[in-house]
Amino acid sequence: MTPLRESGQVGPERKGLLRSPFVWLAFVSIWMLVHPFGGITHDSIFYTAEALYRLGPSAIRQDLFFLEGSPFEVSVFGRLYAVAIKYFGIVPGAWVMFAIGQLAWAAAALLWGVRLVPRGLFWAVAPVLTLMPHWYGEILVFRLAENFVTARTFAEPLSLLGLLAIGANRSWIGIALVSVALAVHPIMAFPAVIAVCLMLANRVLRCSWFRSLFLLLLAMVASVAVARIAFGAMDGDWLEATRMRNPFILPSEWSGAYYAKIAAPVLVLIAAARLGRLPASGLLLAIGMAAVSGVAASVFAEMMDAALVLQAQTWRSVWVAMWVAPLAAFAVAYDLWKPRRGLALLFLGAVPSAALSFYSFVPAVSWMLLAHALILLAVVERPVWQGAFPERFGIASFAFLFAGFILAVITTQYVVFENWQVLASRVSIHEVMTTYFGWILASALAVILRAISGPEGRSCLRKAMVLLVTSYAAFVLNDSRSAKTRIEERWISSGMPALREAIAGGSTVYWPENLKLAWLALGRANFISSEQAAAQMFDRRLSDEVVRRAAMVASFGGRDGKIRFEEIRRIESQPLKIAKGGAERLCAEQPDLVLILGRQISGGEGGTRVGIDVDAEVWVLHCGAIAR
Repeated sequence: MTPLRESGQVGPERKGLLRSPFVWLAFVSIWMLVHPFGGITHDSIFYTAEALYRLGPSAIRQDLFFLEGSPFEVSVFGRLYAVAIKYFGIVPGAWVMFAIGQLAWAAAALLWGVRLVPRGLFWAVAPVLTLMPHWYGEILVFRLAENFVTARTFAEPLSLLGLLAIGANRSWIGIALVSVALAVHPIMAFPAVIAVCLMLANRVLRCSWFRSLFLLLLAMVASVAVARIAFGAMDGDWLEATRMRNPFILPSEWSGAYYAKIAAPVLVLIAAARLGRLPASGLLLAIGMAAVSGVAASVFAEMMDAALVLQAQTWRSVWVAMWVAPLAAFAVAYDLWKPRRGLALLFLGAVPSAALSFYSFVPAVSWMLLAHALILLAVVERPVWQGAFPERFGIASFAFLFAGFILAVITTQYVVFENWQVLASRVSIHEVMTTYFGWILASALAVILRAISGPEGRSCLRKAMVLLVTSYAAFVLNDSRSAKTRIEERWISSGMPALREAIAGGSTVYWPENLKLAWLALGRANFISSEQAAAQMFDRRLSDEVVRRAAMVASFGGRDGKIRFEEIRRIESQPLKIAKGGAERLCAEQPDLVLILGRQISGGEGGTRVGIDVDAEVWVLHCGAIAR
């Protein structure tokens, strides 16, 4: 068994790329074109409310999501975001923070590309590999470099930069960067922390990779046990409520295909590291082992019902391995092309595999990718695996994987445009194109830019003009907000004065499907929503409160009051079917509640009609009026 190898330094022939302003500006422009701002959506809503929560007293502080204090108090990001909102406003502040985070991502992608991609192929390959879409988590709940601002936007690139610094033997810089990432988002920085500890420990102990992994897993078991004793366990009811709302955090809820999907890139990294031909072999192996240990910690945590570790979602450590694996695979394939072409082709097959894992949702594909990675790991250290058969096998496997990838892209394109009317109501075509096909467009643009700019050291004026046009396009086209998002953000900016006047001070509101507007435009606490219910995994008492309120919302819709989050979504998506009897039951529970609905309640008084825009109006119903 080989030890974790030192990473070495980037050669002088690649450092030249980093000294070129053209390389930096062009790469950053391409990155920003393919990662446009989608507005305050998804998890960005929670982080924005968190920033407002920190800015001063507000009804938001009484909201279910913040009932036990902010779940994000362990992060410094909320404080930084609050400063941006204070000086720029809500929407501009979000955009400023998003842009800073994406600039950090672009820098991390460029530096990793320079480290692993051969100089002569940099512009043809680096954009493809660093801009490749990467989703992770069962049912693909998270994505790297998202198009909205969260703490993840900063912690991810800081972790990548820290790992790269450690791998280049710049330990103090790496430790500082990873520490900042840890302060911003401890969960996303977890794999970097583990990998850094492995790298530093190996420089002292010189353990084999197998012994290092064994010791790491023992440490994970001990840590989970300590966390279970110190911070308590999820009991049956709490665990089942979490399973219903957030099943993706529990390894027992994952499909076998998802385990295969995350195992494949980890095995590719281990194979690349064991070969030992790259200057970053030790770093790649540490990243792979960090991913394994993170998943193992989550499995142990569920076995012990360890609340803190389950909440920490240590399985997210796979994100670094998934992002780095195609880069490492290409680098090894290039290095092996002449001496062992069959093995090189097997490594090269990991590149379409990484894209195929995103585009394909067929379980059999995940098992196929795992089989490919297992074969690669089995033959990587076998010098006898050379000759005509390995080369033919490598060609066949690469062709098969690449054909599967092309088929998946075509299928995805068909599905996207077949369902475009549904998608167009939620997101812009710009966002869809950059999400599914942006890395293809960016790669073509990179090649064109390189060709137009001319050889290094020549045509400075032409390079300057190309960069000017590209940078301007990146700035102008960095906006991918949908029409719906733009309207909501206009309401947020205006505060919807007419609606504010119709709501008494200190009132709690229930506004189906508009938690964002209740929080950010009105500054009010919302009674319950499926999004707020995500907070129930952080506290036992909060979990009970979520379940209780879920029953009331189900009652509001005239159902039997079963505690089903699917029922909450049904009520939110069909507010027209709400009857007066359900409203009376809800108001009996919360007499100071204000109902904001799209239509008048059937079978009784419908409240006050309020216009909030030229083409939009709602009905406001005060529970106090029903009581009278």
